[in-house]
Amino acid sequence: MEFEEKIMFKIEYGIKLNEYNRPYIDLPTTYEHNPEDKFFALEISRYILKGACERLSINFDETTKNKLNNCLGILEQVSDEVAKILWDNMKNMGDIDIIMKKRLHINVGTIENRNELLNKEYVFYEGKIYTIQEGLRVFVFEGEGNVFELQGGITNECWVKIE
Repeated sequence: MEFEEKIMFKIEYGIKLNEYNRPYIDLPTTYEHNPEDKFFALEISRYILKGACERLSINFDETTKNKLNNCLGILEQVSDEVAKILWDNMKNMGDIDIIMKKRLHINVGTIENRNELLNKEYVFYEGKIYTIQEGLRVFVFEGEGNVFELQGGITNECWVKIE
């Protein structure tokens, strides 16, 4: 069973015409410049450009092919850097939760789901990345609903029920 919760972001925008009657993306004045949105724009641009290169490359001369491949390479590098920044931020948020001894970090359905977490190095949950480590707290819905914490190691024998 997959435990990683998928966070769905939402970007609201409009399309307007500029002074040359060219359509452009219009973000509302309340828009917050989220790194996740910039990452989305980079990834979707990369996806579109890569698809265009694959489908249309037979129609391009060598110079155009080279320029498109250079653009794609640069776009991939920038996107990879933003992905690393996002990963680091999500990992830091998970680490802070552990350090601050937050009441719980992850919710799962069953004891088996809890135990399967230990098969991973990291767990992505609610936009945060948690390292499997002592201090990790998991709420298990099954039964009476209990919180367990890893204490004294990171094996299934180290899950301790928190009262």
